[in-house]
Amino acid sequence: MKKYCLVILAVILFSCKGKAQEVKDVNDDCVFDSSKINDSFLKNSSLIEAYKWNNDIKQGSAILKDGSVLIVKKWACVHYGLSLDLLVTDDYEKVEKDWKQRVLSISSIIDKEAFSRIEKNIDKGKLSENKTLLDLNLSDGNYPEFYINIEETPNGYLYSVFYYKN
Repeated sequence: MKKYCLVILAVILFSCKGKAQEVKDVNDDCVFDSSKINDSFLKNSSLIEAYKWNNDIKQGSAILKDGSVLIVKKWACVHYGLSLDLLVTDDYEKVEKDWKQRVLSISSIIDKEAFSRIEKNIDKGKLSENKTLLDLNLSDGNYPEFYINIEETPNGYLYSVFYYKN
């Protein structure tokens, strides 16, 4: 049943086009150039079975080879940022056993500096027994916001990585 839910969710995600979130043209006040953000990080990942990239809003939706669903959004102007969500249908025991490897695995598709930061700090994270299983804050001067979360949802477990850097 969960596999069917993921397939339906993927079809919905791939068919939606959010015009309300269109990215503005490159602004002269921007430090980073958003026109250089593309789907190469998805295209080159060995984890991904299929994906769709919306260049207008710099967002990709993917189905991973293990059947989980990934949504990733990048942006650039004054800050460079990323939001990554991964929905898995694993049971709690599997999440408890494999969460570090799963976070490292999905983080491998983001930029090398952020991945290195996650890799160095992943052991600081401890799972709780609350609905939010993990809330790991890796923020510092270079990354004013950098979070890794794992949360239980009605459809499975949601892994989230969010950061922006100056």
